Amino acid sequence: AELIQDAAKNGGWVLLRDCHLCARWLPELASICEGLSPETTHRNFRLFLTTDSDAPLPRGFLRASLKVSQAAATGLRARLLETLGPSLRATGREDGDEEGNRKHVALYRRAIEQRRRLNFGFCLLHAVCAERSERFGAMGWGTLGGICKAEALVLARQQLGMACDVWWDAACAAANASSSRTKEPPGLQQEAVQSTVRLHLGDLLDGSDDRNRLQVCLEHYLLGNAESTNAGSSLLACCSQGSTPEDVFAAVQRFPQRAPAEAFGMHSWLEMPGLQSHARELIASLAPVAVPAQPHHVSTKEVAAMITRLPLPIDVDVLNDVWPYSYEQSLNGHLAQEVACLNRLLNTVASELLELESGLKGLTELSPELEETSLSLHAGVVPQAWMGHDHLPPSALSERAVARWTSNLEARASFLRNWACEEDRPRHYWLGGFLFPKAFLTSIQQEYARRSSVAMSQVTIQHRVQQSSADEAERTDSNPAPAEKGQGFMVSGLFLDGSSWHTGRGHIEHCSRNERFSSLPWVCFTPAKRSGQPRDAKKGLVFAAPVYQAPSRNASTLVTSISLPSKEKPEVWVLAGAAVLLSQPGA
Repeated sequence: AELIQDAAKNGGWVLLRDCHLCARWLPELASICEGLSPETTHRNFRLFLTTDSDAPLPRGFLRASLKVSQAAATGLRARLLETLGPSLRATGREDGDEEGNRKHVALYRRAIEQRRRLNFGFCLLHAVCAERSERFGAMGWGTLGGICKAEALVLARQQLGMACDVWWDAACAAANASSSRTKEPPGLQQEAVQSTVRLHLGDLLDGSDDRNRLQVCLEHYLLGNAESTNAGSSLLACCSQGSTPEDVFAAVQRFPQRAPAEAFGMHSWLEMPGLQSHARELIASLAPVAVPAQPHHVSTKEVAAMITRLPLPIDVDVLNDVWPYSYEQSLNGHLAQEVACLNRLLNTVASELLELESGLKGLTELSPELEETSLSLHAGVVPQAWMGHDHLPPSALSERAVARWTSNLEARASFLRNWACEEDRPRHYWLGGFLFPKAFLTSIQQEYARRSSVAMSQVTIQHRVQQSSADEAERTDSNPAPAEKGQGFMVSGLFLDGSSWHTGRGHIEHCSRNERFSSLPWVCFTPAKRSGQPRDAKKGLVFAAPVYQAPSRNASTLVTSISLPSKEKPEVWVLAGAAVLLSQPGA
């Protein structure tokens, strides 16, 4: 405040950077500017502010300001040119020790080259992360968070600089103590990676799968340790040993305007999710300027058809008689929880539809909530009141089209009803049919722990993919035999996203062109005592595929991970965005 007042009196210029980081102070800043009058303010006074576009600036302050916006760079080349600037010219800490610098000239030059290479690698990592999220949507990155914001880039560069300074001190000490003056101690790059991940970037990510993807990208694009893929190796080559900043800039200028998908470890036909996301954003931005159409309500005939099609609640008394809760059978408690939540949802939907039908007939008055429900059903969209039910997790029943949502609800009710009314447990468990799939996995672990007298923390789940595909098993009588009690649980309804399954060879492989989704055969989930090495580790490479409850990949939809055999290193599938979904979009 004093700086602004002094500049306003003497005609100085003031620049306040990153004002969105101090949102609480912005109202006070607005009041300070409102107190400036033309009579007491010098004509040469200027106040500049830099902030994000979504900063909570007061409206009056915005109206009185001259605003200049800068669009974010798009494309790998443009993002690199935007962030490279001062990073390549940074040579490290100036100690002022001329004698020491002359003594270790070769070591000092190598330190400068390695620091420059690390800075370029981090700028490349920053550009790759943002471009993966922009072009490939959830497949490229689940939840990017604040990793690609300007302040994240600045702070991470500081972490790299600190690591380089520590390495320089250790290198000089080792050279002074050694007969070889240019002996280079190892560990600069690994130390920089660890400080970057632990101290800064890892805290900005949401979910273990995103942190795993960040670690793989660090290895490929920051360190260049790409043994299994070519992703990042050709990009890092332009900052090879002996390259000057001018050479690096010239090499980046020769990058194609739109980098190929293979540079990110992805396939070109997997860009469709990103394009669809951009299309939805464009349509949403045009909606406010469109001519509002006359609202249309759903017809009483359509509402009556939905009421007739809606499944009836499951009889809880029958459930308690057939599957009473016991200490040894935790799945019975999980089944009761699923049925209770499903019944509450069915009762809510049925009640709203009956009230809506009565209101459309003119027997009762339509409330604003029912009117919104009617407009949503006429547009073929699931009403928001049904999507955000209090008793459901945010990822359950995430389908937006009302026809598919209703079909999905019928299938879930049928699956739980058959289980609740039969005396034997299901032949296989539809994991996507549960509203709380994590609770199902916890229940089977709990049953094993109580039966074997093992602590829950020592219980894990092993996975074995069956030979016959799920589709073929449904059509023929070649269903896998039901697992005996305590030997495992057959799980169905899994879909591979960004990859496919080779039934004959029994391993994951790259998907065919224009085929993003494919069915995964039934998987036997077997609880077992945790050991130091996975059971499938001796057989070959294993990819821990993340399992998501909905196509929107984030921490709230992450269920577990499944060990899938592979002929390639797991890093290949992490960069390719391979995952397992419990529901296929549009199915």
